[in-house]
Amino acid sequence: MADVLGPSLVLVVFAFLAVLAILWFILPFAVFGINNRLDTLIKQTSVTNARLKKLLAQSSDSSETGQS
Repeated sequence: MADVLGPSLVLVVFAFLAVLAILWFILPFAVFGINNRLDTLIKQTSVTNARLKKLLAQSSDSSETGQS
């Protein structure tokens, strides 16, 4: 194969495959590490949405009574 493609191309392909194998090995750890962060962000978003609903309700109540 090296005779047909040349030794430099074979080296580039081998390096690419090595990097790809390393990244493929690391991928599950990255996914599971991000999972906890996403759970935290979802909880924080729920709290923020509840606070926004409360503020909106207070704002609409004060505007109906004519207060600023």
